[in-house]
Amino acid sequence: MTLLTHDRYCDEIAHQVEQLRAVVTSGADLTATVPTCPDWTLEMLVLHMGGALRWSGTLVRTRAQENIPDEDVPRGDGPEKPGDAAALDEWLAEAGELAVGALREAGPDAKVWGWAGPQTAGFWARRMAHEITVHRADATLAAGLPYEVAPDIAADAIDEWLQIVEWVGEREGKEAPIGAGGSIHLHATDATPELNAEWVIEGTDDGFG
Repeated sequence: MTLLTHDRYCDEIAHQVEQLRAVVTSGADLTATVPTCPDWTLEMLVLHMGGALRWSGTLVRTRAQENIPDEDVPRGDGPEKPGDAAALDEWLAEAGELAVGALREAGPDAKVWGWAGPQTAGFWARRMAHEITVHRADATLAAGLPYEVAPDIAADAIDEWLQIVEWVGEREGKEAPIGAGGSIHLHATDATPELNAEWVIEGTDDGFG
């Protein structure tokens, strides 16, 4: 599939932050269990997402060449007033601004440490776009709210996930998701033709491809 542009990923992060903030300020119960992440409450999920934005934004802004521990990320652990929707909303908004600002300033080719794939700011733009897109789905389920996502982002999320499974499997020797001789055919029906959003995943003795 054809990758989206760096600006498209940055725009989507900003959009998804706004959408997630709308969940936080909707009056939803912040103590509600997230059905798709049952160890988390809605507040914990938002804290995770905002923390990930601040962490990745710090990596990109500083052009880090190795991982930055969570404790070294400014305000990475959340707002000063736990359980307060307004404080959580403000903290999340700031996290989004910091991450998107760092990514736009860096551009896609800036060298930055990453835990998989290309060691560039472009990796983080794509990763954070899909991280927040999926976690906003988790949040809307917890809040009982509707969810929609743009077809190009949905298709690219599948493409990225398949690449990550391959990268991590090669690095850590994890078992492939399908066995040798098996195959899966995926085809997005609502994506534009130029995206080429179609995948044939074939299991081999060495993994899949």
